Amino acid sequence: MIRPQRLIDFINDPRFLWRPEISTTSLTRFCPRVGGVTFDIEENYFDKSPKGIEIFLTKVELILRKYKVRATFFVQGELIESFGAILRSLSNKGHEIGVHGYTHQNWGNFVWFWNEPPLSLETKRNHLAMVRDLFSKNRLPEPKSFRAPNLNINRESLRLLRGFNYLVDSSWPSFRAPGQKKQKVAGITQIPLTSLAKPRIIRKIGILPVRDYYPLNFCNVQKMSSSELKSYIDGLSSNCFVFLAHPWEFETDHCYTILEEMIARLSFRNEISWQTMTKL
Repeated sequence: MIRPQRLIDFINDPRFLWRPEISTTSLTRFCPRVGGVTFDIEENYFDKSPKGIEIFLTKVELILRKYKVRATFFVQGELIESFGAILRSLSNKGHEIGVHGYTHQNWGNFVWFWNEPPLSLETKRNHLAMVRDLFSKNRLPEPKSFRAPNLNINRESLRLLRGFNYLVDSSWPSFRAPGQKKQKVAGITQIPLTSLAKPRIIRKIGILPVRDYYPLNFCNVQKMSSSELKSYIDGLSSNCFVFLAHPWEFETDHCYTILEEMIARLSFRNEISWQTMTKL
């Protein structure tokens, strides 16, 4: 039986055509000059294992070093112990190590597309305390940035994060507020994943047509040509943007080539200044 909260979320999802398209008349277009490259370091989406993470971190670090990019790695807390040494090395090279929950569980309210009940306040508090201890044990700087699993967070969680001295959250999904700029909520600066201000295409979820705001993630970037990527960046409604990728998306060497080409194009053609999340 579907929970009423999930049904309500389904009805209110702004991507579906029965909801009005979010107005973008007040948004101004910029050519972005500041960008954030972010990675959600989590278990493999398909088999829930950590396979491939160490290889991914090693190869990505070489690309970032080549183009002098400082990135943010949002790490699932229970993986910190296994990859403490390489995370510490990344931190020492100027990258930011943030938090992606302790486990891949729900930090927000019920959503229709995720059959995962919200964590209790006490569980979230315990998870943040465990993550804090793991960062200290592995000699990592105290975390200041957070991204909730499945980009799902609520005000209760944001207030809790503030109590643990977090400064930035990047859990606002693109389809909830296309073209959204960073804002302060419950004492935390929210920096959303970048998307287009207006939907580019209509696609389908099952049999239902939906608006696609084309978030700036690896899944979409690997489908873009050089000119399409430039057009995308030039058409954004903010002067900063946030890119997202996961280790389990990088199954072949060609995937790393795509990532490097994206960073190279934006670095040289758009003169992007790359920053970690707490400095965006």
